[in-house]
Amino acid sequence: MFEIVTRARAHTYTTYKMFALSRIAKRSSHVVEHSRTFIAATLPDLPYAFSALEPVLDGAIMEIHHQKHHKAYVTNFNAAQEKYAEAENKGDYQTMIAMQPALKFNGGGHVNHAMFWKCLTAPKDYVLPEGELLKMIERDFGSLSAMQDKFTASTVAVQGSGWGWLGFNKATGKLALTTTANQDPCITTGLTPLLGIDVWEHAYYLQYKNLRPDYVKNIWKIINWKVRSIDARVVPCNDDNMRLTFTHRKTLTARIMILQSRRKSAVILRTRCKYYILTFLANIR
Repeated sequence: MFEIVTRARAHTYTTYKMFALSRIAKRSSHVVEHSRTFIAATLPDLPYAFSALEPVLDGAIMEIHHQKHHKAYVTNFNAAQEKYAEAENKGDYQTMIAMQPALKFNGGGHVNHAMFWKCLTAPKDYVLPEGELLKMIERDFGSLSAMQDKFTASTVAVQGSGWGWLGFNKATGKLALTTTANQDPCITTGLTPLLGIDVWEHAYYLQYKNLRPDYVKNIWKIINWKVRSIDARVVPCNDDNMRLTFTHRKTLTARIMILQSRRKSAVILRTRCKYYILTFLANIR
């Protein structure tokens, strides 16, 4: 009789343990599935009217560039992020890898253009660079005009579509020039972007046709040297407003909160399961 009771208890314990583990797995997968998310990109408003940059850039060009091209990058970037998140939830590594080019191209297109709009200003508001940024330009290139000549030459020489960049090298503490193809962000070169000029044909063709050198030469007349995103990356932050110019911190904070929530849910599930098992064992003894 004792052996029968013992076997019955062992069988009941095994059955309950399997049931409890299956519940944990189900709840854990449910938590992961519904906690996975991404930070959707949004099309930023221009800080000026479409026609504000005339005669350097025609209003029609600016409207098409912003409302059609940049908007398309945002839409496609969000779609790629969503597909990536779904694949990650399923553990579909092949799809995750396959989505990398779309994320880089459309994400780069969004990031690059969001910065590009801020680096331009109306001709009437144009002022020369000053302060620490000007000192660094003169130190690393000799003069502002020398930097502009080198920048123009390298950017005009970009084959096909791409961008010209003035960046900051954190390792050396110096400014440097570089170019990227297609929509590759400046950060992929190891430089922190300070100024980017779009040399895709959609940025100038309606007005300048195939004369890219004229476009790059004239765009210096509307560079916004006062934009805080430029100085904030070179000059140490001395106030809270400049610290908040790095918008990626919001994205990082959101992702950290997601991870913390997911870990907390997993801990709660493990604790509850342990409690149920211990309670069950206490009752059958």
